[in-house]
Amino acid sequence: MASLREKYGFDPERPTVLSFGVQSPRKSVDLLIDGFAKANLNDNWQLVLAGSESNEYPGYQQQLREQATEFEVDLTITGFVDAGDIRSLFEQAEFHAQTPRIQPGASATLSLGIGWEVPCMVTHVGAAPERVTDGETGILVEPKPKAVAKGFQQLADPKLREHIRKQLGAVKEEWGWGRIADKHNKIYRSVV
Repeated sequence: MASLREKYGFDPERPTVLSFGVQSPRKSVDLLIDGFAKANLNDNWQLVLAGSESNEYPGYQQQLREQATEFEVDLTITGFVDAGDIRSLFEQAEFHAQTPRIQPGASATLSLGIGWEVPCMVTHVGAAPERVTDGETGILVEPKPKAVAKGFQQLADPKLREHIRKQLGAVKEEWGWGRIADKHNKIYRSVV
């Protein structure tokens, strides 16, 4: 089996920020790149956008590459990711980030990261504040470049990431299917 480096073109040994999902302007990936540049993390960090370009926005990935070049961001865009590699991508990342300016509902990507206990930075929009407690189960930021940069700087701290991982383990336990089934079972028994 090919390594992540061979398949997707980035170095899994370097500190990585992962953004996963179909890339489109709706997800404000430009904000992610801008914030990453402003964060001024050391040269060893890399930003990996994993996923395909939206069919609705042909040429968007090229725009992102040009922005990254302009801002001197070490960016890899993987393109389509095999289902069997998704978990490995998340687990090798120091954290994952989503920076939509507007999000109408819940994020499946956020759920994946929480389920695999991968720290996250998300913008304070949509359902994200219901899933992420700032500083405990992730970092919540306003959808502005300086705020995103500050979130990157916070999550560059390994102690904070470890704290968040532990909190996510507890959350995963609380939200797990076994716990949900037990709660439903109690409700059903109380009704019968």
